[in-house]
Amino acid sequence: MYTVDEKIVKSILNKKFNSFVGMSCETTEKILNEDLDKKIACKLIKDALKKYAYTAMRDIEGQISAFSNGVNININLKKPVSK
Repeated sequence: MYTVDEKIVKSILNKKFNSFVGMSCETTEKILNEDLDKKIACKLIKDALKKYAYTAMRDIEGQISAFSNGVNININLKKPVSK
C-alpha cells in the first residue's frame, strides 16, 4: 500500500500523460507521413501506442513507489512468551 500526497500523484500523472500524448502524436505523424499501406501503418501506430502506454504506466508506478519510500511505517514487535 502506497501513501503519497495527492498533489504528488496529480503531478506525476499530469507529466506522464502529457509525455504519452506528445510521443503518441509525434509517432503517429511520422508513420502517416511515410508511404505505407493502411494496414501496416495502423499496426505500427497500434504497436507504438501500446509500447508508450506500458512504459508510461511502469514509470508512474516507479515514481509513486519512489515517493512512497520516505513514508514511515510503524510496526510493534512483541517478544513471544515462552512457557
